[in-house]
Amino acid sequence: MSTAADPTAAFLSALRGSGLLTPTQADDLARWAAQGKPDPTAVAKEIGRRGWLTSYQIKEVFRGRGKDLTVDRYVLLDLVGEGGMGRVYKAHDTRLGRDVALKIIRKERLSNPAAVARFGHEMIALGQLQHPNVVKAFDASQNGDTHFVVMEFIDGQDLTKIVRDRGPLPLPEACEAIRKAALGLHHAYEAGLVHRDIKPSNILVGKDGKTVKLVDLGLARLDEPEKDEGRVTQEGYVIGTPDFLAPEQARDPGKVDIRADIYALGATLFYIITGKVPFAGANPTEKLLKHCTEPPPPLRPHRPDAPPQLEHLIHWCMAKRAEDRPQTPMQLAAALQPFCPRTPATTPPHPPRTPRRRTRTRPTPPRRPRRRSRCRTRTPAARCSASRPAPTTTTRSAAVPNRGSPTASSGSAAARCSSSPSFRTRATGSSWVGSTARSSRSPTRPG
Repeated sequence: MSTAADPTAAFLSALRGSGLLTPTQADDLARWAAQGKPDPTAVAKEIGRRGWLTSYQIKEVFRGRGKDLTVDRYVLLDLVGEGGMGRVYKAHDTRLGRDVALKIIRKERLSNPAAVARFGHEMIALGQLQHPNVVKAFDASQNGDTHFVVMEFIDGQDLTKIVRDRGPLPLPEACEAIRKAALGLHHAYEAGLVHRDIKPSNILVGKDGKTVKLVDLGLARLDEPEKDEGRVTQEGYVIGTPDFLAPEQARDPGKVDIRADIYALGATLFYIITGKVPFAGANPTEKLLKHCTEPPPPLRPHRPDAPPQLEHLIHWCMAKRAEDRPQTPMQLAAALQPFCPRTPATTPPHPPRTPRRRTRTRPTPPRRPRRRSRCRTRTPAARCSASRPAPTTTTRSAAVPNRGSPTASSGSAAARCSSSPSFRTRATGSSWVGSTARSSRSPTRPG
């Protein structure tokens, strides 16, 4: 039976020819199909159950576009986004073994030299940006007639899908997302870039809720001194999204600066808070006309819990004159800070203590204890020979000298001094011992 008459055989042949399966996997799948004779739907379910291919890959192979799923060394896994310039895929880098985001310019646009030149300009612009709030560019190349740029893959959703799934965001969460997008936009502004297509679908939020990336700089261009005024509009459409377009960009797309992106950020903030675009209209022309003529819409009728200051901030960003808006994205980010979630204050770690250098010191000699005096006599006779032992007394001989003689006077005084108790002063606590000469000068009492 031919493969044309057998859809299962045709599907198995397309799978083998796509190169997405290894020869071993293709042979194993063919043996399984030979036993049960399933239809193509059952084969597709079996491939998905084994985890060999994604649902997107199986559909493309079934449609006969299996060979288009390999671009250079990258294998396309899923379609994650689509814009005016091209499509964005989740792809796998077979050389480095990592998942990336791969943007391919539309083949129907390849015949237009302006579109190809703009896509090449995007590759150069993305390579200049390195910021946590801007998607990183890994590679940019051309494979035959296919132009592509490889970027980091963000596992999350853009703000448009988040609002459609959850409804309007809480005020702190919405302000934090726009603040981080403004920081990324300021980095692009410092590199001389203007995004020109700020909108909710170009702001990605990771699954952790903290990662915010500004994507799709395909419409950005360097602020070079020499500009081709007709290059932007020669394809017959205005660059940007009418729901978030600044008035000056609607009037003259060739003469815009970073303040047009600030206008779009303000309109994006209004959308993710209310779930509505700032100006409704039956067609893009009506919307652009309202952006140019009508004042910014009020916020509090849609969000009564919003403070008046936040409404004034959105109106500040969406001012009709560019001179009346924040002049840089950093200025907008600083103004949004009070409305963002408060991060808990973290105590800075203490610096390591430097060990003290031990120095050898001489030991202090112990102080001698004080000796308290038992005698509290203050008479002059007590200040003689306090610590010297008293002389031994002898029996007076029969021949006693007269009391008036010098010998008798000095001897009696010495005897009285030697028999006096010792004396310790209260002021210094030291023993005060009188000398013999001083004892001889002590007054004598008449016998």
